[in-house]
Amino acid sequence: MTIQAIRNSASYLSAWQNTNPVRFFLQYFRDSARPVRKKNLIITSWLLLLLVSPVLSSAQIRPGDLSYPNNHLKWFTLESDHFLIHFQPGSEEAARYSASIAEMIYEPVTTFYDHEPDRKVSIVLRDREDYSNGAAFFFDNKIEIWLPSIDTPFRGSHDWFHNVITHEFIHMIQLGASMRRNPAIPALYLQWLNYENVRRPDVLYGYPNGIITHPFPALGIPAWFAEGAAQYQIEGFRFDERDSHREMILREHLLTENILSLTEMSHFSSKNSLERELVYNQGFAFVSWLTENFGESVIAKLTAASAEMSKRNFNHILKSVTGSEADDLFESWIQYELNRVREELPETVQDIPETVSDNGFLHFHPQRPPDSNMTAYLSNQGRDDNRLSLIFREENPGTEKAPAGFIHPPNDSPYNYDETRFSGRFSPRAANRFSFSPDGSTVAYSRHSVNRLGENYLDLWLYSIDSSESVRLTKNGRLQDPAWHPSLPILAAIQHQNGTQNLVTADVATGDIAVLTRFSEWETLYTPVWAPDGKSLWFSRGNRSNRDIWILDIESGEMKPLLYHSGIDFRDPWPGVDGKWLYFSSDATGIFNIYRLRLEDQMIQQVTQLRGGGFMPWSDGKTLLFSEFRGNGYQISEMTIQGEMDSSLLLRMDDFIPEASVQTKLSGQLYYSAVSSISEEENNVFEIRPYSERTTGLSIFPVLRIDAYSRTYGSNFQLIRNRNAALLGKNLWRDLKLGAYLSVRDVTEQISFFGGALFGPGSQPADSFAGFFSPTRLNKLDRDLFFIVEHRGLPFIQRSWSPTVSFEVYNLTRSVKNGFTIDEFPCTSCLPVEKPIDLRYSMWEASLWFRSKLSRWSLLEAGFIRSPYSVTTERFFSEEYRQTIPGSTTEYFRGTTFSLAWITDLQQPHKHSDMFPAGLNGTIGYQIQNGRLLQSFDVEDGLLTPNYSRDINHSVQARLGIGFKTGEAGGMMVRSRFFSYLNNPDDSFYLDYTGGLGGMRSYPTYALGGNRTFFSRFSLLQPVFTRLDRQISGYSPDKLFAHLFVETANGWGGPLETGNRLKYGFGAELRLSLNSDYLFPLKLFVTSAYGLSRFDLSLPPQFITPGDSGTVTYGRQLIFYFGLTFDFDPL
Repeated sequence: MTIQAIRNSASYLSAWQNTNPVRFFLQYFRDSARPVRKKNLIITSWLLLLLVSPVLSSAQIRPGDLSYPNNHLKWFTLESDHFLIHFQPGSEEAARYSASIAEMIYEPVTTFYDHEPDRKVSIVLRDREDYSNGAAFFFDNKIEIWLPSIDTPFRGSHDWFHNVITHEFIHMIQLGASMRRNPAIPALYLQWLNYENVRRPDVLYGYPNGIITHPFPALGIPAWFAEGAAQYQIEGFRFDERDSHREMILREHLLTENILSLTEMSHFSSKNSLERELVYNQGFAFVSWLTENFGESVIAKLTAASAEMSKRNFNHILKSVTGSEADDLFESWIQYELNRVREELPETVQDIPETVSDNGFLHFHPQRPPDSNMTAYLSNQGRDDNRLSLIFREENPGTEKAPAGFIHPPNDSPYNYDETRFSGRFSPRAANRFSFSPDGSTVAYSRHSVNRLGENYLDLWLYSIDSSESVRLTKNGRLQDPAWHPSLPILAAIQHQNGTQNLVTADVATGDIAVLTRFSEWETLYTPVWAPDGKSLWFSRGNRSNRDIWILDIESGEMKPLLYHSGIDFRDPWPGVDGKWLYFSSDATGIFNIYRLRLEDQMIQQVTQLRGGGFMPWSDGKTLLFSEFRGNGYQISEMTIQGEMDSSLLLRMDDFIPEASVQTKLSGQLYYSAVSSISEEENNVFEIRPYSERTTGLSIFPVLRIDAYSRTYGSNFQLIRNRNAALLGKNLWRDLKLGAYLSVRDVTEQISFFGGALFGPGSQPADSFAGFFSPTRLNKLDRDLFFIVEHRGLPFIQRSWSPTVSFEVYNLTRSVKNGFTIDEFPCTSCLPVEKPIDLRYSMWEASLWFRSKLSRWSLLEAGFIRSPYSVTTERFFSEEYRQTIPGSTTEYFRGTTFSLAWITDLQQPHKHSDMFPAGLNGTIGYQIQNGRLLQSFDVEDGLLTPNYSRDINHSVQARLGIGFKTGEAGGMMVRSRFFSYLNNPDDSFYLDYTGGLGGMRSYPTYALGGNRTFFSRFSLLQPVFTRLDRQISGYSPDKLFAHLFVETANGWGGPLETGNRLKYGFGAELRLSLNSDYLFPLKLFVTSAYGLSRFDLSLPPQFITPGDSGTVTYGRQLIFYFGLTFDFDPL
């Protein structure tokens, strides 16, 4: 074997630096968890599989994969009998309160499910951003809670701490009780890799053209059951309920025949925010119906059966427990709900035309500025998530002005913007209710901003309608719902601190804050508004399960309830311009409608009679605007009202609110009776200490992989066609790899460890049973090893950009049977005989990465990589010298690389994002590599002495992806990559390649290579089926798309002369999205591509070609790829 052949073999391995099987499947682990972290502003924790690995390379990381380190504050731990509450300064009281609630529910919940955790449960409290959520990491025995109380348009108001802690703890216990095996083994993985036909004994393998990675998780609970049980909770400890919001959403979808099927509500895939809420909503209602018909114990029985039975289809478990088919149960429940809804509907309802018709399903807080025909409102038009833009719409059609930005999405979402261009102008994001200045020229609103410490807080901003410019009013204020004083330059707003909300005022000129209320026990406040005389504020305040409307006298500071009842919700106060009426929304009839209160005599009039629900009223005395919930979501409705009404249509407040009751203790929210028994002395017995690392426990992921690179006995497909089971078995044994991935993290996510080891037991022969286990043989087995440790933020850099540091080590070894031959002369008169010799390659790589999150949409990455590669010749007996020649190891390459990259991600989420991204993402990178490459041997004193060339290579790379939505579900994509050396290395070892599965699929990987490469693809994706709605064993096929593409690429420079002209090709692909065991979103693709450009490639003499001519013909042939992975573009 020549020196070039050895180095050429190494180059194939080198091409796998970012796509070798180790890194490749690590990437899948990370991707499998990404769609299930904080998808919307509701508790979505059950989906959070904690297979989150550290990010691995610049090609695989996005800004949304990193969190700001928030390392400027220390952590503390409060320990109770069954829990460890971890928190940062300012959250001590919240930690004590959380521990009290958690201990209260521990025994009832664990007794109900007959399951207890094997160690204390960690609850991590986070308050470094104005964001609400909860997450149960059930494999890790950990709960995370974001302290700000949740405020979602899809649910009513509830005690946040009681509800979220109970909800997440039930997830922990129920899902723990349903596991089929030890939770330390969250999933088993079956993996398979196939490769292109570029191989000879001296070439390790080609590039992948077939990839399968299939998880088999430890549990299989559908989303509707997990979320339904967590909302239903248990008798005597219910802190959630089917409130009027939930009933409204269910009612409208039933009556419009737009309900989710049983299969569709088993997962969250391909759904917008409203449809995802339906999974919760219908799950809650269906579980409640099951308990009414089979008793509350049916929840525990179904959970236990999930653990005991091997069935992956939960519908079979339903039948085994209830005795009825799952579809029959579902249809019976639907019919029950329809009958109930029709009976409860009012005899007559108003049909109010919408004034806004677009493709959004969230339209809130309509208002009109003084003396203007312009309507302003918040809308999510054009989006599938909850992010809102502030829209200004003129009365005349076609004069809509540009939106004013977005509500901030979850903090780890990759879909983030600092500002976005619409209709040719820049506008800021907005959040929650906004307010016009008295003259209508300026809008006060709140938006999220990341400060220098990485804290993501809401602040007040002023937006000029004329100039389209925004001015920031406050910094780190944690303020929302601004309300402009009718005559003074001050704003009323709600301020969040340590889990509690209070009313404040902000000076419009200076931003100075004045505190109006001093609540301290987790009170929740909403939508303050000034009385027309500016002397008092009306606002909503949460009680146990509803909202009341209160009034605050500014001068005296006196507060009193105005509209209140323990069983009725009063919200969204808005004063009439004449000061006579107060408009508000209430569910007094069970359905939210718009009412108004005549302030002089406390008489109440119902203004609307709706089937869905009415919210957020605004009136100028003649016109009423409000947000109306219909079958297609929240829409803006408009109606004309009379200034005075017939007195017969008015109700006295005592008649409207029978048996009025109010929680008069102003210093705290109404406690549940079970918690009110917790005394202050009991609350103070919890021990608090500085935090010391608490790990999630070791998670083990066993892996069985068929890594079909050797083809010792030929192609597996050919052996199957020839029905040669014996040789097929030998091939599979040779390519089999067994091992496991290991993961452990600190519960605060500051430190994580991820590693793994896979070995090929058949990659080395064994003469005997004892020899099979001999240390020498085991050391020579093909193996894939890796170890990664990641630390979030350097302790001496306490800023938002403090880098996440990752230290990574990889090792791959490959054995090649008869890897090269030498000519021997057995005797002086004999002809030379070829003597085959085995080779073993070993690649090591150690790298240190620093990744700084610069903003929600960009990051900077710097890395230092050390890469020694070596080849070992096995010992052999020489017929010529009649002696055993010992094996030797030669280092054929040693590289030291510095890498720098800037990565951006401006993709927008939509419910078909897995099929095609919408928006822009890109990478610009630079590398300098100091390499030492083996060139030849000299013979000195009877020994071979290697000679090396030294090369310093500079290279740049740019990647760009752009996606567009076309129509309801289709899309277009453009994907491009450019690579160039700044110098011109002349050795084929350093070539860059741009064909194959990771590039231009019309040509094999190594057909297009050079010192400079370019690739671009234009794709059109159209749905074939968007709702497959099937359940096949443990699989739920979701949707099928057709992908058509045209592409071009080429390589220039270096020893491969591919010509200067671009090569062209086209292809087609079927993309099937499905879910496995209700938990893993899998992607199945089959691709066929055809190269239009036919060309002959003359390879250097060192390359081995299929024939003897040294020339290979490419193009005008079909090439196929396939995969079952977590991504349609895995490489």
